[in-house]
Amino acid sequence: MKRLMQYMLFGTLTLSLSACATTPDELTQARETYSQASENQVVQQQAPAELREAELALKDAEKEFDDEGNELSTRSKAYIAERKSRMALAIARKKQAMSMQEAKQAQLLEVTEESRQEAKQAYQGAQVQVYMTRAELQKQKQQYSQAKKDLDQLNTRLEDARQSGEYTEQQLNDLEKELAMKRQSIDQMSQQLEQAEADRARLKQELEETQEELSEFAKVAQEQENMVITLNGSVLFKVGEYELMPMAKERLNEVATVLKENKNRNIVVEGHTDSQGSSDDNMMLSKNRALAVRNYLVQQGVPSEMISSKGMGESDPVASNDSPEGRANNRRVEIVVSKQNTGIKSASR
Repeated sequence: MKRLMQYMLFGTLTLSLSACATTPDELTQARETYSQASENQVVQQQAPAELREAELALKDAEKEFDDEGNELSTRSKAYIAERKSRMALAIARKKQAMSMQEAKQAQLLEVTEESRQEAKQAYQGAQVQVYMTRAELQKQKQQYSQAKKDLDQLNTRLEDARQSGEYTEQQLNDLEKELAMKRQSIDQMSQQLEQAEADRARLKQELEETQEELSEFAKVAQEQENMVITLNGSVLFKVGEYELMPMAKERLNEVATVLKENKNRNIVVEGHTDSQGSSDDNMMLSKNRALAVRNYLVQQGVPSEMISSKGMGESDPVASNDSPEGRANNRRVEIVVSKQNTGIKSASR
């Protein structure tokens, strides 16, 4: 009986020690990190799969602790669970940052498009003003010319009146007053002409400045026998994608209008990237982007037989890839329009 009591006491003591085993720091940390991740709405929305993996890993660690206590296996599984919770947090934050970046980029593109429309309206408005100024100037020149003729005729009348002696002194005085008024009117018209010329020169300068602003949106250059239209890649596509954005289609509608007017030309759409990422990935991305632009232009009425596409990858940079600005310039699409139609295969820069 005494031995039986000893065995029972020993068993109770063993169970008590197991139940009171100290929770390892790794498991405590895993619980806290998972709690942070599971209560984070960003993680719930952006990384649900990773959060589920962290939950399962923590349950596994908890079971190991219940079975084995504060052992190496428990601490190892707790460490893994804590790492998975941290991974869920990191992935969620990264996706959130990317979403915010895309939103900012979309906002920037919207502002850029608004600026382009404002510049276009200013350009058109300036054209109308220059035309009106030209018409008004021509009208004033005609009036000035007629006034000079009238002045010459009045001078002739006055001289004839003096020589003939048929006019009284009062009549001669009246003719001289009329002549003086005509001279004053002509002087005023001369000043108005000078002001009109100055206004026209000013408007012409404003028009040239507006054209420079427009050139920032779609740069057009003449290279030997070809015309090259360069479009910034960030305006056409999202980062790493080759699906045209809505604003890009508006831009390409204008380009298509120009291209349709240039008949019997060969057109090659070239896609270019910066040096970030692998060469193979950049080449494939540039091909897909060039093809997307080419296909859209065909949809807008550019004859398919006169336009082709090709990817250039990172092989033809126009700026250094060592700076963000340089890389942005290298991410572009160039539309090369040849002067002569010598066959679509031979159309190249």
